[in-house]
Amino acid sequence: MEPDTHPLERDADDGDRRAEPRRASRIDAQLEHPGGTLHGLVVDISFGGAKFVTQTVTPGVAIGRKVTLTLVPGVAEHPEQLCWTGAVVRSERSGDDGPSRIAYAIAFDS
Repeated sequence: MEPDTHPLERDADDGDRRAEPRRASRIDAQLEHPGGTLHGLVVDISFGGAKFVTQTVTPGVAIGRKVTLTLVPGVAEHPEQLCWTGAVVRSERSGDDGPSRIAYAIAFDS
């Protein structure tokens, strides 16, 4: 891992288990779930899902929980808000090398 990698983007090498190729990104986003809203980043995205990373580690979102992922509008790159519904299929908590964070793998509804 490169030392200048943003703390929210750091994660272990997961190998090649993805059904769809993903595009690395760093887009401000929010994850709405029945218990509230988490703010963070989408660090990769594909047609089938996305990886959302946040430094808000509690309360956690349970595997299988229905969620709405919203990309927060930016200036020129993302002028309109984009939303997807789906479910959490995996989560991974880390933070040994910096601030605590949790990554959620979201599978979009088809």
